[in-house]
Amino acid sequence: MYKRSEYQLIKNRLEEQRKFIQVVMGPRQVGKSTVVKQVLVDLNIPFQLYSADNVPATNTGWISNCWAAVRSLKRHREYDSMVLIIDEIQKILNWSEAVKRV
Repeated sequence: MYKRSEYQLIKNRLEEQRKFIQVVMGPRQVGKSTVVKQVLVDLNIPFQLYSADNVPATNTGWISNCWAAVRSLKRHREYDSMVLIIDEIQKILNWSEAVKRV
């Protein structure tokens, strides 16, 4: 399977002790989500992916709901850790402020 050059950088970041949110930015349709999923599958890290594509731009509560759902799933499945991926988060107004509140 083809692995983009960013694969190793993302893999290294996810292997570190998690202290900070990681943001993968770039032009649309270049494979950002695909490479992130490849890394998570290869590392065997549980993850949940949400897409903000069809979420109203003003619905910052949606981000909190995603976070709560992942925390609940993590507890229910008794995972040590879990990664939350929010694709197209930039479509939510003030997304970075909403993330800081969670």
